[in-house]
This record gives sequence, structure tokens and C-alpha cells, in this order.
Amino acid sequence: GGLLMARLGMAIDLDRCVGCGACVLACKAEWRVADDRQRTRVTPIGPEGTFPDGLESTFYVGHCSHCERPACVASCPTGALAKDVDGRVLIEPALCIGCRYCVAACPYGACFIDPRTGRVDKCDLCAARMAAGAPEPACVETCITEAKVFGDLDDPESAISRRLGAGRD
Repeated sequence: GGLLMARLGMAIDLDRCVGCGACVLACKAEWRVADDRQRTRVTPIGPEGTFPDGLESTFYVGHCSHCERPACVASCPTGALAKDVDGRVLIEPALCIGCRYCVAACPYGACFIDPRTGRVDKCDLCAARMAAGAPEPACVETCITEAKVFGDLDDPESAISRRLGAGRD
């Protein structure tokens, strides 16, 4: 690969997530995701502990991890999935043959087949939205508790670097 222009990433602070699902709805609205599919999902975990004072719940917030060495890209026989210069795993729909190899290969369940097109779909960190000038993905913008944070992992001044740095104290 070539030199990366940025190393984009998203972090999710599960201590802040209240499981409202606003991120899921924002993504579905932004990208017109099929009714029974999700590019991002919020799954309750728990409750754990004992009643009445020790019960706690949290949420798993899942979407494409834009892996350093993505299994979906390696499994794609047509090159429909590829990493861009900023580290995002993107889809070229015209190249997708709907073989589902990427669906099987992704350990995070991020790839799915859109039942309307028969082709793969997944989170792309709102690449087109950001190319049009938006500062962050729709799910980050709509997160009411600022649990999701996005930015360039190589920029020490980015929101994600500052948030991750604060966690190292």
C-alpha cells in the first residue's frame, strides 16, 4: 500500500453509552440501510450482579472496525472491498458479486448482504459524507452522551487522540 494520509478511527466509551440507539437510527437514515440490517448496532449486555443494589448493564456497540489487516478484504475474490489511503475499508459495489465470503470472514459481523441489491454493505465511516465536508460520521454526530469519538489516530490534537490519551492517566 501507499502512504496513509490519516489513520482514521472510532472509539466507543462504554461507560458513557446509555444504549439509546440514536447512532443506529442516524446511520440507517443517512445511508438508507435496509430495514432488517444495520451498519452499526447496539446490543444490551447484562444485567449482571445481584438485586437490588448490585445490578449493572452495559451495551456492546458494534460496527466495522476497519481492521489493520481486514479478513473481509483478504477474502474478497473480486477486489470489491479495499482499504483506502485513510485506513477505511470501503466497498466498490459494482465489483461485488454477492458471494458472501466477506460476511463469513469478518469476525465482528460487520459485513452483510443488502437484500435489495444482493451486494455487500457495511460501515465505511461515512466516507462520502466526510468527502462532502461533514466533520464526523453521522453516528458520532448524533451520540447524545459523546460515547463515540472519531478522528485521526496519528494526530495528537484530534478528538480521538485526546480522548484515548485521557484514558492513560
